[in-house]
Order: sequence, then structure tokens, then C-alpha cells
Amino acid sequence: MEYFKILFPYVLVLFILVILIYLLSHFGIFKKKSTFIIPRDVKQANFELELARSLSGIKEETLQYIKYELQNEVAQKLSVVRLLISRISYSANVDRPKIVDEIYLITGECIRDIRNISAACVNQHAEQASFFELLQSEIMKIKRTTLREIDLSINANTLELDREHGIILFRLTQELLALVVESSGEKIICIKVNDSERLTEIIIEAAELKFQRIMQKFGQKFRNMAKRAELINTDIKTTALAPAGTQISVTYNKQGTWKKSKLQS
Repeated sequence: MEYFKILFPYVLVLFILVILIYLLSHFGIFKKKSTFIIPRDVKQANFELELARSLSGIKEETLQYIKYELQNEVAQKLSVVRLLISRISYSANVDRPKIVDEIYLITGECIRDIRNISAACVNQHAEQASFFELLQSEIMKIKRTTLREIDLSINANTLELDREHGIILFRLTQELLALVVESSGEKIICIKVNDSERLTEIIIEAAELKFQRIMQKFGQKFRNMAKRAELINTDIKTTALAPAGTQISVTYNKQGTWKKSKLQS
């Protein structure tokens, strides 16, 4: 009995400590900490998933462009070269120099096409390329594959962006441009890039693209893209442009960056 009296205070203190730990872990500071950590982990996981999707999408678009160039440009021109070479054997000596000149000219065009393909392949290294390099490459591809004119204006030579955020921002811009090109029949599309210390704003304007038409056709896509854009503190807004056009603005908030870029470390 006396032994029990000696141990009782220690057992009581231990029991109280266990009760306190239980209460704190379920209703106190420990729970607050866990509820803070879990949403951040989910946000990081969603960000990494969106980054992977963006890189995959950029590379897929590049492969499609290379396929287009090889099939519709280089292959057709080489077919003409083959026909010209076959003509040399049965052509008169007077005509042969002219045929050789044509072969030389078309071969030179094929070489230029291959160089353009090489320039576009900067997208295959999107992890190293800057947003501005990716955008210039995309504009070049649109001009070649759709015969559209892209009027680009930018108020800075370089854009200071988190590199991983820049990849996702470019992929969103790339998708928006594709929607505009698909929906608009006009020949000129305007892109303005306004960069400041706090914000980077990308504005896409199509003067003949009716606002109601594009929202009716792609409204759900715009809403999904707006949710994806929130992962990098970016707002996407679509507004009517007088008299009958559409303006899409993509505004990236630099000061809202919540993560450290792995690509910069």
C-alpha cells in the first residue's frame, strides 16, 4: 500500500500528460499545424502535375509541327527534286542548266525548312528555354502552318519569371492562341506583352472573333484553364472587344509566388 502511495503521484502526472497530448493533437495546436501542411502538400502536388502536363503538351505540339513540316513542306519539295532529276536524262542539253538551277533552288528551300524545324525544337528543351524564346518559336510556327500574321509587341527584352511558372504560363498562352487561331478567320492576330516589377500581362486580340461565338464554343475550356492558372497566381479574363472582336488577357502576379523553383536551384 505504501509503495502504491509513492507511485500514485507519478502515475497521475503521466495520465494527465497523456490526456493533454490527446486533446492538443485533436483540438489544439497540432491539428492546426496538420491542416496547414496538408493543403500546401496538395497544392504542391497539383503544381508538379500541371508542370509535367505543360512540358508534355509543349513537346507534343513541337512533334506535330515537325511532322507537318516534313510531310507538307520538305517531302513535297524533295518529290519535285526527284522529278527534275529524272527529267535531266531525257532533256536536251540546252534545257539541262535550267533544270539544275531549279534543283539547286528547291534544295536550298529544303535546307531553310530544316533550319526552321531546328529552331522550333527549342520547345523540346522547354526546361532551359525562356518564356520569350518559347513565345517567339510559337509565333513562327503559327505563321508557317496557318499563314496568319502575328503582330507582337513587348515592352521588355527579357522577362524575369520563375522558370517553372514560365513554362506553365507559356503552355496556357499556347493553348489560348490555338483556340483563337482555330476560331478566327482573320489574317492578323495581335499579342501584347506588358512586363512590370509586379505583373506580367499577355493580351491576345482578335478584331473579327466574336466574343459570344468563342465563349459558346470554348467556355468550359476557358474555365478549366482559369483554374489551372490559379496554381501560378495567374488570372485569365475574356472580354468583348469593340466593335465585334475578342480580347483575352493573361495576368501573372510575380509577387504571389509561393514555391521555390527546382529548375533555378
